[in-house]
Amino acid sequence: MAHAHPAMFFAKSLWLALDDPTRENVNRELDKCGLAHLDPGQYKELLGSIDPTPGDFRPWDRWHTPSVKWLKRMGIFSLFHKDRVVHEMWTSILFDRKMREDVERLLIGNVSHLEAAYRLQKKGRAVSDGAINEFRHYFWNTRIMGAGDWAHYFRQDGTRTRDLQVGYMAVLHGGPELALYRTGVRTEIDSKQIFDDVMRELWATFQEVRTLPLSGQKVEMLSSLTRGLARTEERRQASDAALQDILKKFEKFRVLADTEQLPSLIDIAPSGTVSDKSRTEILISRET
Repeated sequence: MAHAHPAMFFAKSLWLALDDPTRENVNRELDKCGLAHLDPGQYKELLGSIDPTPGDFRPWDRWHTPSVKWLKRMGIFSLFHKDRVVHEMWTSILFDRKMREDVERLLIGNVSHLEAAYRLQKKGRAVSDGAINEFRHYFWNTRIMGAGDWAHYFRQDGTRTRDLQVGYMAVLHGGPELALYRTGVRTEIDSKQIFDDVMRELWATFQEVRTLPLSGQKVEMLSSLTRGLARTEERRQASDAALQDILKKFEKFRVLADTEQLPSLIDIAPSGTVSDKSRTEILISRET
């Protein structure tokens, strides 16, 4: 079975749009969009995924029901009948190098299109969640890609630097927190969360090492992990103690109530108020 390709739906649209959709011609268009080529296995899988077109096929006619149903079933309707969101995808993401790298990094790090748009907008990077979702569907489809697929993809990719590829693979395994941090949309770090994550990782590694056959290397690894767990726990407890000291200092503050009697309305407005209350009405309301 061939490896998945993140731009398989875009490749489907090329098969339909090109006069001669050979693998070479499809790859030429992928290259123009900064995407890795389809290998022979992926191209064969592409051809096998395309249903026969209906009779009197009119993909450009949005009112031709059989054609519309076929395009939607193939997942390429919006590329043939573009709306505002699709135009934004092309102009604001695909051909904007910095925005595209940020969006790709967030998506491969498993950040949802909704959160990705929100985080980027908070940093003054105007892009809608709809445009990010369209980009993911056609060009960076993380839903159909596994870790092995991404590794194969980057081996075939000649459009990105090696450093960028390594960074993408790091956030793929590191998850949303690392993706948000590497993109620069989250710079705050929760030290307690760091200690908790380190403890969990060390403990999981400890459990894995325990399953190895007895050897001097195993004993050394277990000893090293035990020391790491102990030191991490010490640092976490020290951090908790420092937080408690800060909270104790706040306990010394008290909010004092103002015991001074508030002035009456007659003292503030002896001749009447802007709401047309006369002096007599004010005195009567004070007595009641």
